[in-house]
Amino acid sequence: MSQVATIDREIRAYLTRKAPHQRQTIEQLGPTDPIWGNVDSLLILALVTHLEKTFSIKFTPKDFTPENLATLERLIGFVDKAILATKPAQA
Repeated sequence: MSQVATIDREIRAYLTRKAPHQRQTIEQLGPTDPIWGNVDSLLILALVTHLEKTFSIKFTPKDFTPENLATLERLIGFVDKAILATKPAQA
């Protein structure tokens, strides 16, 4: 499984575990559908904390932008880049 697919699965699993009443909405969320409005903003903040712990990355205040959090595609892309940035460079 690719890293992007792993991140997507982790995001959807976390959201459905924490908001089972929104399972159908979360499962139907497309890559470019807005997250905000489909998922509670407090749940998104909890998701960010979960992603930090799960993938050993760090969101800074400047990372909380529509470019990073507006859609699953953008969030997955941000997490993917953050993971790559934490890995040591190959010699």
